[in-house]
Amino acid sequence: MVKTFELVHGKFRSIVRNPRRIKLDDYGEEIIKNLPNSSFRMVLFEEYKNIDFPIWRRLEMEGLSLPSRPPIVKLETNAKSIYECSKLDILKEYDFEGSDRKYVLLADIFHTSGVCFEGSGKISVKMTGDSIDTNVYVIDGEAKIKRIFDGNFRVTNSRFIIKKNAKLYLEDLLFVSGVEVENIFFYIEENASVEYNDLGVSKGKVAKAVFVIGEKDSKIVINPRVASSSAADVLYFSRSNVRNMMYVDGHGVSIGDGKIIFRGIMDIKKGAVGGDYSEKFHTLLLDESSTFEAIPSLYVQESELSAQHGASSSPIPDDELFYLMSRGFDLEEAKTMIAQGFLLDIDFSKEAEDFVKRVLK
Repeated sequence: MVKTFELVHGKFRSIVRNPRRIKLDDYGEEIIKNLPNSSFRMVLFEEYKNIDFPIWRRLEMEGLSLPSRPPIVKLETNAKSIYECSKLDILKEYDFEGSDRKYVLLADIFHTSGVCFEGSGKISVKMTGDSIDTNVYVIDGEAKIKRIFDGNFRVTNSRFIIKKNAKLYLEDLLFVSGVEVENIFFYIEENASVEYNDLGVSKGKVAKAVFVIGEKDSKIVINPRVASSSAADVLYFSRSNVRNMMYVDGHGVSIGDGKIIFRGIMDIKKGAVGGDYSEKFHTLLLDESSTFEAIPSLYVQESELSAQHGASSSPIPDDELFYLMSRGFDLEEAKTMIAQGFLLDIDFSKEAEDFVKRVLK
């Protein structure tokens, strides 16, 4: 499992408070009866029953009902359904706690859909509708993956194992109008690399956690772009004890009464000599009631490396608004154009612009 970092200094230890939890009737006889005949999943189910759902400030849930039907899934090229996967042992081998153990278990036990991909090449995946899904990707060679989700409710896990010398380009496009809890785990072997461009657009509440463990000379570049008119809380956690590289450059747009929280935790152990680590977050506040929090954190036990972090927020600059309005755009049109440019400054697929327009309306 991926454990939290050690908050220890000499004989002093921090106190980490567990979230308050609530019991919800989220499984019944029909769900239990329909569980696949898997001893591993039944072991997970015994653990799942003994954990209640967390109540987070960012994701206050008055109730929970699991989707009654799977989403519509469109797969292109050589991706498979999770039920055809020959690598399902990865669920056991790469078990992890995620943003909260309850949600990781929920997706691993009760998933009604998911994707399995092994090897290299290009794939495209689109999910429409409410979903509980678990996904496994084993990258050997060069791969380009595009994933799109458009729905109201989702709990999802994704495990990416990037083999030695392999390269992955990953693009995620998300639109959620209700609740989404997403956990992503990257295990990057020696001299492998990942570029992850992630656009999350939300009128609902989103809690997302990305965990990274990299072997020697691995590299990951993460470009999160987040727009929310409700609440979006995203966490990026990495642990290094050898030389590798991790860069996170986050852009957010908070709309109306929306709130965006960026959390970055880089736990850099002794032995990461020559490593390079950076986390930066900036958010545009479109309205007076829009809010933003940034919590970039570095825990460094090695002196011979480069590590930096930074965070900022601002309203849209007056001179940019003036420039556009002087050319005939009204105030709202000008704000929308600037926000779109801020979010879509990297090379996303054409669907990204449509998602952004939907939340900026």
